[in-house]
Amino acid sequence: MKRLIVLAIGLIAMNVFASCDRTITVNDLPKNAQQFISAYFPGIETLSVKFEDGEYEVVLSNGTEVEFSRKGEWKDVDCHTLPVPAGIIPTAIASYVLEKFPNNFIVKIAKERNQYEVELNNDMDLVFDPNGNFLHVD
Repeated sequence: MKRLIVLAIGLIAMNVFASCDRTITVNDLPKNAQQFISAYFPGIETLSVKFEDGEYEVVLSNGTEVEFSRKGEWKDVDCHTLPVPAGIIPTAIASYVLEKFPNNFIVKIAKERNQYEVELNNDMDLVFDPNGNFLHVD
């Protein structure tokens, strides 16, 4: 009985520690995530990298936060008040925003399973389909 209790406590402790986020280095990111950061945020220092719930969370020195999937594919880029680098934004979405909101720019983009969500610097949230076609204001 005593062994069973010790075993149960051990399993619970392992689950608690496994579910906690852990700080890692940029070199621990998948290669494609490292290349993404180098390509779109050259010269910007990485402040922290965490692995939590199967996703990587990267914080850069300019305040930008990038989330990557377990495979290193970007999921969310939040530049807060700075423009999201143009190369990240699908062409159709960039064209739509430029045409309809010429005085604004995208500060956040999230890639979901069946849509893109973007936030403009005027706090407007727009939703697009996977092909970059505008769906609605959120």
